[in-house]
Amino acid sequence: MILLLSILYICAIIYVLKLTKYVNIDILKPSVISIFLLFWFVVDYVGYILLFYDLTKYTHEFHHKYLIYEMFLLNLLAITLVIISYAIVDRYLVLKVKGKEYYKINNMEYNFAILFLMIGIFFLLVFFSKLDTIAIVGLVTGVGDAAHLRSNATSGFSGSRSFYYGFINGLLPFLSYYFFAVYLKIKTFKTKLFWYISLLFAIICTVQSLSKAPVVFYLFSLWVLYLVINSKRFNLKILFIGGIISFLAILLIYGFIGGFSNKDFINDILLPMLNRAFGGQIRPLYYYLEMFPNHHDWLLGQSIGIPSFLHKLIYDSRYILPVEIMNYIHPGVYIDRVGRANTIFWGEAYANFSYIGIIFVSILTGFIMSITQYIVSKKKDFLHIALYTFFIMYFIKLVFSGFSTVLLPLSSSLIYIVLTSLFLFYVPKVRFK
Repeated sequence: MILLLSILYICAIIYVLKLTKYVNIDILKPSVISIFLLFWFVVDYVGYILLFYDLTKYTHEFHHKYLIYEMFLLNLLAITLVIISYAIVDRYLVLKVKGKEYYKINNMEYNFAILFLMIGIFFLLVFFSKLDTIAIVGLVTGVGDAAHLRSNATSGFSGSRSFYYGFINGLLPFLSYYFFAVYLKIKTFKTKLFWYISLLFAIICTVQSLSKAPVVFYLFSLWVLYLVINSKRFNLKILFIGGIISFLAILLIYGFIGGFSNKDFINDILLPMLNRAFGGQIRPLYYYLEMFPNHHDWLLGQSIGIPSFLHKLIYDSRYILPVEIMNYIHPGVYIDRVGRANTIFWGEAYANFSYIGIIFVSILTGFIMSITQYIVSKKKDFLHIALYTFFIMYFIKLVFSGFSTVLLPLSSSLIYIVLTSLFLFYVPKVRFK
């Protein structure tokens, strides 16, 4: 049986690579679909081999082994539909317009970008003022443990979290992409200064909640932008070395947040890190399949993140799926803090609409990715390069989150960035001095 699973696993890898080559998707060229597939492979595919060979600490929890194989096949089906849908739209439904490079800037656009940067910094500081303790500061000073500090800054935040996180996860990182793109082509004291300022606050945004991976993802996004603006492809050697460095960086962050003292490096730090990296998204997915419909009826859209006023017209209450899954996995544990069990995008589709939901959402995902790719890459100027980089990294969230939190364009991050981009794009063009 193990030999058969190993052969199936290897054949699936070859199949996905052949499929992408057949539909002309260049895996090594930074794009919305290529980076998504890269992260899907690392986060949501590599872990299955650990499950097949019982190499993860989570395996003993899985009482229904057949669900592991079902997860694997459904994952392969979903990715196939995403790739095919993306390729069909790219080939037949969007206009083929080669982007023309126009790396010039104007004074008014740049100054308004600085204004939006100051606004973003202001609301970041307001957000910090509403916290009892800034998570990263509290950890360093020993005010509280990492789990409670992280919960207070994210799911447990009592204020308008979506409003502030629109600046934290959206506008400030996006503006750092803009200033970085400008600096790469126009190296003056002014462009260097504001690139460094935007970089500083973007990194603060990634580490403030004590999440381990965002800072590495952000640094990776700067590499993506550099490749895009210079029309380069990934170098496999550099990609491999970068992956090792990223893993070591996350390992250090993991150890720093959890603490190194009185812990065995292998059993208490390294192995939990490997389990989180390669099994952290697969483990919740198992419980999605176990819980629905055996222990809970299909949600039929109850967990989808539509506006509250529309949700109240259709449903009696909102079902926060990742929180309920976490409570199902660990009943009675998360009482004084909020835990979430997020997984790949099609997990939410399955919980709401069964297998039909997986098929529909996977096709929709490929469609939206392809349309977005066309819109943000049809021009090559600083604003479009920043948008392109942002959306490349934005769609990576589909590997870690339900489809409705990513595909429905109602999040504050998207709204802020779209409005800012439209404003900057349509301001009168004045030559930059």
